[in-house]
Amino acid sequence: EGVRGPWACGPGARAAAVETAVFTLGFWGAAGLWLILVSFQNSFGALYAWVGAMIGAFMFGLASGTLLPRKNLRWILLAAVLWSLASGGVFALRSAPDFLLVLLHAMRAGGAGVLVGAGYVAAVDAVGPSSARVAGRLYALDVGGGVAGTLLAAGVLMPGHGAWALAAVCGLACG
Repeated sequence: EGVRGPWACGPGARAAAVETAVFTLGFWGAAGLWLILVSFQNSFGALYAWVGAMIGAFMFGLASGTLLPRKNLRWILLAAVLWSLASGGVFALRSAPDFLLVLLHAMRAGGAGVLVGAGYVAAVDAVGPSSARVAGRLYALDVGGGVAGTLLAAGVLMPGHGAWALAAVCGLACG
């Protein structure tokens, strides 16, 4: 299918755009997972026993996302923006039954993982026939974005500006 729209340009510019998108999705995935964990703690007052379940849901989504057919990087980025907008609304559901909140948070974590996994595969596809070196570079950018997202979310945005600011940055990162 290839890259269309604003990314339909020369090979060098296209590769740079795809690399930026992969870094951004890695950032978004890590920062979004922090948003999920903080909103879960906000809903229940404790998080420790559920950290494994939330991270497990994210990782399951990550693996599942790589299996989706016909991944379009542009639609994945748009879905990430919409996910970020919807995530802010979870704070309004604090009075919902506990089982529903746990399920909702796990679905958010899994959905974020699906988008990151699908985005990585779409990026590899977008650069065309790729070698192990290209795939390795894209993976390094994905992980680098995840590290940046974790540090910014946990170290700056959440303590200094709160969950709404983090949700906004997640949405703007992919927008």
